[in-house]
Amino acid sequence: CNKKTPHYRMEASIIYFYIDDKIEIWNIRVYLGDIPVFYFPYYVQSLKTNKAPFDFRFGHNDSTGWYAYTKYNYYFDYYNTLMFGYDYLEKMGNKYNAEWKYKANKDSYGLLSGFYNNDKNTHIDRWQVNFNHTQNFNERTRAIVRVNTFSDKDLRKDDLVPSADTLRQEYNGFFSTGFGFCSLVILL
Repeated sequence: CNKKTPHYRMEASIIYFYIDDKIEIWNIRVYLGDIPVFYFPYYVQSLKTNKAPFDFRFGHNDSTGWYAYTKYNYYFDYYNTLMFGYDYLEKMGNKYNAEWKYKANKDSYGLLSGFYNNDKNTHIDRWQVNFNHTQNFNERTRAIVRVNTFSDKDLRKDDLVPSADTLRQEYNGFFSTGFGFCSLVILL
């Protein structure tokens, strides 16, 4: 914020600039006004992409009360990213998020994500884990593994995961190949 009295700002103890490559920052403190709200020991920002390293959202609604959604995105390269999140939810308790999108090469890629929340009212542990991996062996043969599991059916109702399909938990594998004019598909 460029105002005389900034709404938010960041301070760091060490900053290294690598021309046309990246910026490394150590011991970052994020302030809202004069109040320190976050600390990160290390952060790197690629100068080759314009993707946002931090995502902050604040507000209020009836189901969560006051909320603050925070995410820290680390971009290894264009295809490989890591995200850590911390959400303050007044009525539901704190929520911790993580997501790893990876791509080893054009034939091997996937996603591992999940969250954990200890419900403030019931003191029940709430969580969700998602894993998807695709492996293409050649243009006709591939394998896919999917896992989607969560702690309870109330995740959608409680707005922890508004898009959750609470009737379906998945544990499946898929293999397909083709030869000549025939195909072979195996579902697990």
